[in-house]
Amino acid sequence: MKPSRQKQLVRNVAWVGIMAALVAACGSDKSDSDTTTPTPDAYQVDIRRTTGGVPHIKANDYASAGYGLGYVWAEDHACTMSGRWLTTGAQTAARFGANGPDFPFDLRNGNLASDLYFQKLIDQGWLDQLLADQGPTGILPEVRELVRGYVAGYNRYLKEVDYKLPDERCAGADWIRPITERDLYLNAAFWADMLTAVHNEFSGFLAAVPPGTQKDAVRLSAAQRAALPAPKILASNMVALGKDATRDGTGMVFSNPHWEWNKADGMVAAHLTIPGKLNVNGMTFGASPVIGIGHNDSVGWAATSAGATITNGVRYRLDLVPGSPTSYLVDGKRHEMVPTTVTVQVRGADGKLSPYTHTFYETLFGTVSASTDRPWTAAHAYTWKHSPLKVSGLNMWHLYSQAKTVQDIHAADKATLGVAWINSTAADSQGHAYRSMPNPLPYVTDAMMSDCAIANGILDGSRTQCAPVQDDSAIFPGIFPSDQIPYQFRDDYVYNANDSYWITNLRAPLEGYPSLYGKEKTVLSNRSRGGLEIIEQRLQQTDGLPGKGFTLEQFIGQLFDGRDYARTWLPELVPFCQSLTARADAPAQLPQACAALAGWNGSYLLDDKGAVLFRRFLENSKITPAWYTVPFDANDPLNTPRGLNLSDEVRLALYAAVNDLTRHGIALDASLRGYQHRTVKGERIAVPGGAAFLRMNTGPFQGQDGWEAISGSSFIYWVEMTPQGPRGKQIQVQGQSDDANSPLNTEQTRLFRDGKYLDIRFTEAEIQADPKLTVKTLKAQADGTF
Repeated sequence: MKPSRQKQLVRNVAWVGIMAALVAACGSDKSDSDTTTPTPDAYQVDIRRTTGGVPHIKANDYASAGYGLGYVWAEDHACTMSGRWLTTGAQTAARFGANGPDFPFDLRNGNLASDLYFQKLIDQGWLDQLLADQGPTGILPEVRELVRGYVAGYNRYLKEVDYKLPDERCAGADWIRPITERDLYLNAAFWADMLTAVHNEFSGFLAAVPPGTQKDAVRLSAAQRAALPAPKILASNMVALGKDATRDGTGMVFSNPHWEWNKADGMVAAHLTIPGKLNVNGMTFGASPVIGIGHNDSVGWAATSAGATITNGVRYRLDLVPGSPTSYLVDGKRHEMVPTTVTVQVRGADGKLSPYTHTFYETLFGTVSASTDRPWTAAHAYTWKHSPLKVSGLNMWHLYSQAKTVQDIHAADKATLGVAWINSTAADSQGHAYRSMPNPLPYVTDAMMSDCAIANGILDGSRTQCAPVQDDSAIFPGIFPSDQIPYQFRDDYVYNANDSYWITNLRAPLEGYPSLYGKEKTVLSNRSRGGLEIIEQRLQQTDGLPGKGFTLEQFIGQLFDGRDYARTWLPELVPFCQSLTARADAPAQLPQACAALAGWNGSYLLDDKGAVLFRRFLENSKITPAWYTVPFDANDPLNTPRGLNLSDEVRLALYAAVNDLTRHGIALDASLRGYQHRTVKGERIAVPGGAAFLRMNTGPFQGQDGWEAISGSSFIYWVEMTPQGPRGKQIQVQGQSDDANSPLNTEQTRLFRDGKYLDIRFTEAEIQADPKLTVKTLKAQADGTF
């Protein structure tokens, strides 16, 4: 971005408390090797760990803070992250073959497809171009320093253990290597932009070969994978309260991302302090050098996935020139696809490496992508036009850490549009709440979506008017201008549990935004309805609790009381169950099952009797609109649809649940304590939660062994932003380390099992008072020697 364009951006954004820093950054035209922050002669940092292994990193400059964070990330996660560095370095197929093992990669599309895409970025110099931008859409100077230090700290740990990681999953691995700043930036781009639709498209890009070209087994399998439904990004809940919803007129934030455990994109607690410059606590996303969800002394923020409600790209169909499958027609004029040929190394079954070459084809409407459903024929090709690849998410979260009010959070969102697939909320110490979608989506209006539609969401690529609009006010080419993102300021509450932006607040629905951001006037999930019920009952004082508005203790207790909104079926389900007991086809144990359902309190805490039976009932159900007696009403999204249609489908699901438990010797009134667990080194640690607001994602039901928890509630925190500073609780459900041999792997899981949470330790006094405090001081030269 040119300096003049950067200055225009800053003039157009209400920076409030961070304008001075951004003006300095955006006015720079230095090369990527220069920064406005002096480079220290050495790194020096104190790493203080408190109960649960939470790292509090204290330094005097950004590079040293990054040094400490990189060190602890390597200490706790180097094995898992080593797989990601192979991914971003386009080296996975060379190490593990075209498809590769499940660990340490979770790539749906296979190693080869991923390697080819990343190698394309590397060959094209994409990152080199990005590094030249030191403004909010590029890489801010402080972020560059954090990255530089992070890399040095991470590599220090590897040197200390001589690249022999204690994690048994990486025992003897010859692919543990030092990382570079480029690795960290490419990982940031993967996390912010490729984790959803772009990542899911890798196989489509690999399968895209012109008709008549030899198609080997790898490309055919890629086409088959590309035709599969895209997996949904994992879920999350978040609430931000303003002064009208809290007892003392403060702001409060609750964040509960339902995310991966022990994977490269994990969420891990950290606290960074640079006296006079930075004091931010929360969690980092997959090896990120900035706090993605957390709080400083004035503002707290959270995020959820919008991946289930938005598409961060648009698909087009091209009309090809007869006899020339790499030429296409736009407004009757011929255009040539632009080929980019990439070669990577692939390890065969015999262990030998061989080159694999693929050509990507770029068009005015994006990259050509193929699948069994969308083949590249002599007549047509299909493309995917996705959100811009960038790393400005690092800037966005760094600017959050500097914010004083929710207006500053909004300014950071508009200036960076940092992540293609998230929702964001925040609350400040002045009692204001905020919610937005800082997503850089292709500028395709609803009118275009209608006028250009061919079929199944595919647009016409033969007309210029169907291409994304180019607006000079947009911070990236071809995306919606920042002032069109959905957002809302409130003094009562804002909320999201992965549904559309539409119901951020029941009292003020958000309407009139482009449909690419999500749907309006549509059915909410039971999880969304459950959270809204909790908030509205407290505000209306119908929950039986004393006082008006939330106290912090009520905020914690109510939002994690384990309730499932589907419990609202019980008044109809229990009598229906009882009416079936006389039927000849009813299970013999049905009367006991009816009693168990009648006794269930409607929540998924560990000792709630009857929870296992109801959960199996839901799992055996194929719930559709036909299950309800009262249809959805957009004027009453909390209470509709409702009513249980007492049909044969409901009867059969109930029978199946009873038979499941009986067949496996499980008591019909069993609680989750004996049947839902996280297993570590053969030990089962019970964990609460279901498909509700307190969520636990599990593997399939395994009879007497119940459910194995594999993801779900991860880094959870509740914080109250008081005028005297933040106070609250947090917990890292899956543990601070993903090495099963580390004591930090299960310590917080056990606390979570027991319904306990860690105090947020934000001040020096709070840190020093922790009974398990340990301190490690690291020093190193600027060249990384120590």
